[in-house]
Amino acid sequence: IKLLAREIKLEWKEVKANLEVSRGTILVNKFAFVVHRSEALENKLDRTLKNLESKGYDISVVEEDLASFNGHILKAKDLIAQAKLKFADKNETNVKEGHKLLTEAHQELKLAHEDLKKILSGLKKSAGAEAQVELDSESEADEESSNTGISA
Repeated sequence: IKLLAREIKLEWKEVKANLEVSRGTILVNKFAFVVHRSEALENKLDRTLKNLESKGYDISVVEEDLASFNGHILKAKDLIAQAKLKFADKNETNVKEGHKLLTEAHQELKLAHEDLKKILSGLKKSAGAEAQVELDSESEADEESSNTGISA
């Protein structure tokens, strides 16, 4: 019975380690998807800002927040790539480091979200309803291009 209990403990330890690696891999993929969507949003914001600037609106109020947003997204992307490498190794200490890296990436994504809220409020203050119209038209263009398979 003791031998059987020892075997079960060893098997459970192995399963638990594999579970942590799998959990990390799932989180890496989820965060990578969030970063991908954020980069698409970044492109949309750039197009909207160029349109508003060409119409004579002052967009300097959001440029600092936009740069901060971009920086947070790039840092999160880098942290996710590092975490992915750590999880690929499947070493227990590397898996723990991978989870720490994902926690840092999550914090960067939260900061990017805060910057995004500042950008949108700044746009609404400076351009008012025109900013909303530009954002809505960009959304419609994105939806049409995704439905037809054409990338904007």
